[in-house]
Parts: sequence; structure tokens; C-alpha cells
Amino acid sequence: MNMKKLQTMLDEEKWSISFMQSCDIQYFLDLDKQIGKIADDEIIEVKQLCDDHFEEKNQNSVIARYISGAVTFLTRPQEDSIAFLDLISSFAQVNRYDLVEYLCSLVLVVNESKPALRLLGECYENQKNEEKMYAVWERLIKVDYSETTLLKALADYKLKSDKQSEKEAGILYYKKLINRLIAKNDPMSIKESFPILIALIPDEFGYLIGVCERVATHVGKSYAVALLNILVTYHSENIDNKIVVYKKILEYSNDDIGARNNLVKSYKIKYKDHGRLSTCLHHSKLNDKYFKDVIRAIEDFETNIAFDKGTFIYQKSTNKIGRIKNINEKDVLIDFPDKKSKMSTDMAFKSLVALPKSHIWVLKSVVPHEKLAEKIKTDIPWALRILMSSNNDKASVKEMKNELSPSLLSTREVNAWVNAAKKELMSNPLFGVSTQEKDTFTLRSTPITFEEKQLNIFKGKKQFYSKVKVLREFILNNGDVESDSFLEMLAYFSNNITNSDGTSITLHNVSDTIISSYLLLQDLFVNYSMNFVKLPEGLPFTALYERVENVVECFKNIDDPELKKLFIEHVVEVDPFWEKTLMDLFPHYLTSFIPDTFRSNKKADSFSRVFKQSVENYRDKSQVFLYLYKNYTIKTWEKNGISSEQLLFTALSLLDYLLKLIENKKNVTENRKNVKVLMTKLFDEKAVFNYIEEGDEIKGKKAYALVDRLPLGKADLGKKIEVKHQLTKKYPNYDFNSKTSLAEEDVIPTGLFCLKETMEAKKAYLYNLQHVQLPEIAKEIGEARELGDLKENSEYKYAKEKQRMLNSQLITLNDEIERATVIDPATVTNEKVAYGTSVTLFDNKAKAEVTYKIMGAWEADPSNNVINRLAPLGSNLLNRKVGDNIKFTVNDTPFDFTVLKIEVAI
Repeated sequence: MNMKKLQTMLDEEKWSISFMQSCDIQYFLDLDKQIGKIADDEIIEVKQLCDDHFEEKNQNSVIARYISGAVTFLTRPQEDSIAFLDLISSFAQVNRYDLVEYLCSLVLVVNESKPALRLLGECYENQKNEEKMYAVWERLIKVDYSETTLLKALADYKLKSDKQSEKEAGILYYKKLINRLIAKNDPMSIKESFPILIALIPDEFGYLIGVCERVATHVGKSYAVALLNILVTYHSENIDNKIVVYKKILEYSNDDIGARNNLVKSYKIKYKDHGRLSTCLHHSKLNDKYFKDVIRAIEDFETNIAFDKGTFIYQKSTNKIGRIKNINEKDVLIDFPDKKSKMSTDMAFKSLVALPKSHIWVLKSVVPHEKLAEKIKTDIPWALRILMSSNNDKASVKEMKNELSPSLLSTREVNAWVNAAKKELMSNPLFGVSTQEKDTFTLRSTPITFEEKQLNIFKGKKQFYSKVKVLREFILNNGDVESDSFLEMLAYFSNNITNSDGTSITLHNVSDTIISSYLLLQDLFVNYSMNFVKLPEGLPFTALYERVENVVECFKNIDDPELKKLFIEHVVEVDPFWEKTLMDLFPHYLTSFIPDTFRSNKKADSFSRVFKQSVENYRDKSQVFLYLYKNYTIKTWEKNGISSEQLLFTALSLLDYLLKLIENKKNVTENRKNVKVLMTKLFDEKAVFNYIEEGDEIKGKKAYALVDRLPLGKADLGKKIEVKHQLTKKYPNYDFNSKTSLAEEDVIPTGLFCLKETMEAKKAYLYNLQHVQLPEIAKEIGEARELGDLKENSEYKYAKEKQRMLNSQLITLNDEIERATVIDPATVTNEKVAYGTSVTLFDNKAKAEVTYKIMGAWEADPSNNVINRLAPLGSNLLNRKVGDNIKFTVNDTPFDFTVLKIEVAI
């Protein structure tokens, strides 16, 4: 379908109520066939034509609204189409529920659209199809996190079911309802729903107290007090729970006399058999309504009441555990293991800490160590509860380990215990994770769900990519991705790129965390089918990418392999210079992914530069060279312009360099790992020995020169002996005492050689790049930015791409200049083939003479037989002398030359 035909269809379309009532599904199937004929390069233009027609000419156009929506599904599946939703509403108004259901299904295949779900739910409601209606409402509440009316209706519907699973779902929905009402700051609805929730889960006291605490924080303390007064009526028989509620009320409302009186009554019931109850109440002034600091009064009372005959205590000054033998208003008599001690009551309160009988220190003092140690090893949940309850209901693994070893468990035993304890901490719902303290676990009064625990772990992570890892683990472990906990995690990433109204944030310099948030959310939407994930409208990856100041630094900082892959895939799509960009990124992502990307895009030849650069600059690019050396065959290296000899000599030279770094105590651990890789490839896998076996004596001499100078340790000195043995076996008259000394450039041509005038020309161009071209393009970008609407600003996009290209040139050229060596023509001789010489060869295959001038990469001109000394042909000619016969293969092509003449050419 071309634009002209579409325009004709729109112009000839006749709308009427009767058409809306008679239209059928086949009509839309026919339109689908026409949409399928739209060319890819016209699809956006088609949508614009339909949108203009709908907005300016005919708001009732079925064709315009349908095609506009269909194109939106194809190009931006995460976005809602206003035109398409308007079309569905039109059919709903004329009671065409069959078409409403059909059209909504088209939307919901690609996007769990809130408006579409609402229209479909209303459709089933009008048809009085309760089962389907509630099924749609259930989908809607999972994507519309502000919806509460339908959530309550759905919860009540589930609770009426005879199935236990449905009733449990109803309870879960009431919990969600309370959370959403708190988020909406709707105190009246909270007060209405809270009694229902209490009746559903009367035993989940800890959870209900948590609801009151969230209300106090997010809605208001007075509303929390109202809920607490409701809660206490359901726990009138549980004194401990009543005390918790009254204390919480007084925390929020210090002058609540009723709560204060009720707290005192509750304390009197709990401690009715305590010999010092009246004294503790009197001294704390808790029952003195004129003493205003009720929180201090509670603390004083609970501190004092803890001291009674038989109470275990800890003396801070002596680090001893004892037990109160007797206590009165003046004195306290304490039994310590080695003696009895007497002190004033006031002093006791200041210097002693009352301990429950279950405290780990008490258990250590009264239970035989062997028996206690066995209990700790065999009952890990019990041990964890004891250790945490002894430390204010929280403890880190390190704190628990120190408590157990060496006093109870040996180092070996405690390490085994820790491994088992970590598994228990992550799987047992009674243990939570502190969001305030690093690596600290908490003891809960009520079970925690997996989702809540993961959210707490997520909150406890300070680093962005640690949070990404927790979210991935959540998905991997089949956590409920529609839970409020998961949605809170998503909100963290969404807030990096989205405003509260769903629009994208104002973008300036885009950081790696902004890019990563976008990539993560998009990945969840596209690859994990999480249609409820929303990306900001009108924010393509290009808009972020063009605002990244330094692409390489941004990529380096992305500390997640999957996000790195996604970044690379997007770069290929949007960056016209993606080949250069990916080569710059490769050292920071040494996997097969980038090379494979070149191959899949039929650009494998471009990647050959990476092979060459890793050899030319093997010291600075040692990690790149090692990766390629380990993972690619000699044949692959040769296809990329590196001969087997050059590869071997580079590896030996790198080994020498790394060994010397180790001698100088530089990055020892990493360098030892790399040395091990090279030793394995070169000696254990016979690379050196195969080279000597297949080559002539000159090659053997080069190889031995490099092996002999290696500063190997005692354990590896045998490698040199093995090389000597092979040379002796192949060349019985080989003279190891000839004192042959080969310079590095004789055995491995590395670096960039050039003439002085070439260097000056490159420096002049570098200056021009830095001080002329880049300032000019920066000015152009500033002027383009002032035109506004950067998404459609072609001048801005062109200028940014040009700036990126020039910056890339600047970095590359600066690196080359730093590595380049200026050659003095006076040092060039005709003794052997080297930089600055001209060599005349006899081609023994073509039976003809050929002359080559050997120069550097900057001066090479292959069409005029001026070749780069580091190119495959040049590297095989280096160091040869008149009369030498040279045989080698490049890219499966064999060469056979005899050197006739060598001349100085510069």
C-alpha cells in the first residue's frame, strides 16, 4: 500500500452509526493485509498521515485510527496508541462488544496496556460476564499500581471462594490494597480496610504493627494511633502484644493519657509476681501523669524491672556473667563464678546489663561447652535465633562467627557452620536482611517472603550494579515479578530516566547508570515479556547515546556483562562509526561477543586491526593480545596479517616483559596468571619447539635468543634446557657460545617507525584537530542545540557524530604519536632488510624480479611497492640478507623469494 492509495482510502471513507454497528472482524483483517504491504521506509510517514487525518479531518475515521495504532504496535510496542484506544471506545459506545474484545486482544498481545484492560473489563462487565471481568481486573491491578477500587472488589471476590488458594489470594490483595492506600495518602480508606485485614490475619501481629508504622511515616502519626487503637481490641488477651501497641501509641502521641494508663495496667498484669513492680513503677514515674517524658519513663521501667532475683547479668567493667542472688531497694547481691559481689541498686542499674536466660553469654556460662557446641552445629536455625536475639535481634555473619569461635567451635568447625548458616539465612523466612547495616541479618517475629527479603537485600546494596545483580537473581529464582517488592526495585531504575508523569528526565551528560537503567528496563520489556515495564515516551537509545561524553569510559563503568552486550547491540544500530567504537570497547570486554558481532555484520576484515594493534603494542595491550592468543588459531592470525613467526616472537617478548615486572614487584598476582598462560602456550603446547622443528637454523637462533634471555625461575629453567636439546638434536654443530645477541627489533618488529618530516606532519594534524576542528564543531553543536527539539534536529545529530569521529581520530593519532619512533636516516645500512631500505627480490615462482621499499605504517603505499614493515610481507622480509632464500605463506598464498640486493632508500 503506497501513500497515494492510503490517502484515497481515507478520503473515500464514509462513517456512520450503522457502519459501526455492522462492521465485522473481517474488515480489520482486510486492513491488516494492506498494512502488510507498507514499505519499511514509509511506515512512519503512513502513521503521520493517519494521525493528521484523525486529528484534523475526521475524528471518527476507523481506517486512520486502526492503521495508526497498528503502526504503533510495530514501532513502539510499549506505548499506548491514543487513536486505537479511541477506536475501541467508539465500538463500546454502540455496544459492539465482540469488536471491543477483538481490538483489545490486538493491543494486549504486545502491551499490557492499562486503558485497553480497563476497556476490556468494562466490556465484560456490561455483558455480565463476572469470571472474565475479574480475570481482566486481576491483570489490570498488576500494571496499574495506583488502582485501589478494583483491587478491593477483586479481594472481596476472591475471599468468597471456597478454594483455599483463592482465599489466600484475597488476603494478599488486601495487603496490596493497604500498601497502595498508604502510597495514595488515603487515611479514610485505610481505616475502613484495616479492620478487615486484622480479621483476616489476626496472628500476623508483626505485619499489622508494620502497617501502622508505615502509616505513621507516610500518612500521619494521628492516623497510625487510630489504627493501633483498633488493633489492640483484637489482642485484648495477649498482654505482650497489648504492651507493644500501647508503647507504639505513646511513641506517636506522648500525651495520650488513656494509652499510658492502659500500659501501666498491662505491666501490672505481666509482672504481677515480680517483687519490685511497685518500686519500679514509682522510680520510673510511669504512673505519674505529670511526668511528661513518657518514653524515658518506659525505658527506665523496663531497665529496672529486668533486675530481679535469679536474673542473669553482665558486668561491663569485668566482662563477667553473674546472677542476682538477692535485690532490695538499697543493695544487689550477685553471684559471680569466682566470688560474690555486693553493690548499690543505683550502681547496679548503671554498670550491669540484665540478660535473658536464652542469651548466648548465659548459655556459655551455664551449659557444658561440648553440649552447647553440638546443639549449635546440629540445629542451625536455633543457633541463629539465639545469636541474633542476644544482639538486639540482628547480627552480621562476622559477628556470629566471632561469638562462636574459638570459644565454642574450632576454625574448621565454624567455617563449615558459616556456610550452612548462610544458606539458612537466605531460605528461612524468619530471618530478614537489614537495609541499614551492611551484611547484617535480622530476626523477625513474623515470616518474611522471598520477595520482601530480596527487596531488603536490594535496599542494602549501595552500588548500582550490585542492585542490578540482586534484581537478576530475583528473576532467576522465580520471584513474583508482579509483587510490590519487585515493582519497588523497578522504580529505582525507572526513576533514573523517568519523571513522575512518565516523561523522560532532562538529559545533559548521560552516565553509565542512566544508560544501564534504560537498557535493563528495555530488556525486561522485550526479552522477558514484562509488558508492565514502562519506558519514557519518545526516548530512543540514540537520544541517550549522543549525550555520552566518553563512550569508552561509559562502557568500562558498566559492571554487568549482559548490559554490556545490550550496549554493544545498540551501538551497532545507532552509531555510523560502530566498527571503530567496538574496537575501542574490545579491551574492556574480552569475550567472543564483539568479534562475533563483526562477523555477523559481515565486517570481520575490519576487526583485523585489533590483531595487528595487539602485536604492535603488546605491552600496553597485553590483555588483548593474551585473549586473542589463547582463543584464536595461527591460521586466524595469518588471515589477519600476523605471521606465525611474528606471533611467536610477540608472545616470547611479552613473557620476558611480564617476568621482569614480577621481578620488580609490579602487579604480581595478575602478571603471574598471565605468565602461566604464556608458558602453557609456548612450552607445554610446543609452540616454540614446533617453530624450531619446522624452521631453519636462522629461525632457531632467533627463537633461542628470546628464550635464553627470559628471567625464568628455578622451576621453569628446564624449559631452556629443552630448547637447547632440540637445537642440538637438529643442528649437532650448533654453537651456543657464539655470544649472538639479537636486539628486539631484529626478532620481533614492533612499534611504529617514521621519518622526522612524517612525525612533524602528524603533529601538525594533531594540533589542527585539537585546536581548530574540535572547537569549531563544539561551536556548531552549541548553535544546533539552541534550535531546540534535539530528537528531530539533523544539524545537531550531524555535528555530534562528527565530533565523535574527530575525538576518535584524536585519541588514535595521539596514541600513535606517543608510540612512534623517529628513525635517523644516518643509522640505516644495507647489511640487512630493515626500515628505510629497498630490497630487490627474485620471485622464484613468477621467475621475475620485484623491488620493495620498507617503510612504516604512515608512509606505506602498497600500490607503489612501498610496504609497511609490520605488514605480513614486510615482517617476513625483515632482517634478511643478500642471498637468503625466503619461503613463507600469507593468507594461504605461498611465497618463495631470493634476496638479490639491499639499498638504503631514505
